[in-house]
Amino acid sequence: MKEKTRIEILVSVFETFLHAVSALSFFAMLLFLLSLIGAVLWIGMTVLERYPHTYNYLNLIEENAEGQYKNASLMMHPQHPVHSCTQPKVVIHNI
Repeated sequence: MKEKTRIEILVSVFETFLHAVSALSFFAMLLFLLSLIGAVLWIGMTVLERYPHTYNYLNLIEENAEGQYKNASLMMHPQHPVHSCTQPKVVIHNI
């Protein structure tokens, strides 16, 4: 059985190192991508919660509009206090 030369050993060690680095860079890239997706979702939901009159509602009428808006705001951000002084504009589309 032929023994490996020092160069062959160094080449195999270097190849192993490159495989390990490529695996780490894949997981680092995946972690970055997931963080980016989370940040985009957080920013989008933060902006969206400020405009509850743009959501799609079922059976929205003048009498239940304020309650629907409060429920929708609480659904988007449960820890956020809903101020009763904030009066969103009621937009009702008759189809």
